[in-house]
Amino acid sequence: MQCIIQAAGEYCRQCDSASYGVIFRHQTVATRLSNVLEFGILNKGRKNVGEVGEVGEVGEVGDMGAMHSTEDKASETEKIYFYSAQEKPYGCFSNFSAHGFELNGVWWPTSEHYFQASKFAGTPYSEQIRTARSPMIAARLGRSRKQPLRADWAQAKDDIMRQAVLRKFLSNKEIREVLLSTGNATLIERTLGDYYWGCGTDGSGLNMLGRILMEVRERLRGEQDLNE
Repeated sequence: MQCIIQAAGEYCRQCDSASYGVIFRHQTVATRLSNVLEFGILNKGRKNVGEVGEVGEVGEVGDMGAMHSTEDKASETEKIYFYSAQEKPYGCFSNFSAHGFELNGVWWPTSEHYFQASKFAGTPYSEQIRTARSPMIAARLGRSRKQPLRADWAQAKDDIMRQAVLRKFLSNKEIREVLLSTGNATLIERTLGDYYWGCGTDGSGLNMLGRILMEVRERLRGEQDLNE
């Protein structure tokens, strides 16, 4: 059976590796989604789902604390949805956008390269991911569970994403201006199946990438005010 996302001609991050097939694959999304939400989001204090079920990013729920769903937190302000790096003008919000930066003394072609490589920091495999020819390949390598994740990944991943997104927008003026131009709009990564970094199929996801983008926007705005 063909993935419904790939059938529409789009790259499906959830079908990117075998690990994603455990829960989010093909037509099982609708029938098994409730189980994922119950296990991955409601049971906040349990062991990381990615470690138990090898689900990959979707299962990397980590330390959710008192977070609420995207829809619960979204205000009445404008909502801007993004996903593909090819979208205009907000494709630059995607981690796959070709806006590189220097961090930790080396060059990263995309924020996806940095995020995925950071799962294996200090290993030769991390360098293999950093030099991958595309963010898609970097993502595939990073989502493979043939290599062990760093022990603190569940606790570190949000800050790693913040570092990548902040440096990306500090290093690229043109997309920094795009981000600042969104004002107070709620930024939402519209994904099918990713209930951690995106809003998920039904909009109830945590939208952590969108949240981090808004955090970075506030920081950039504060720095801009100081310089005026």
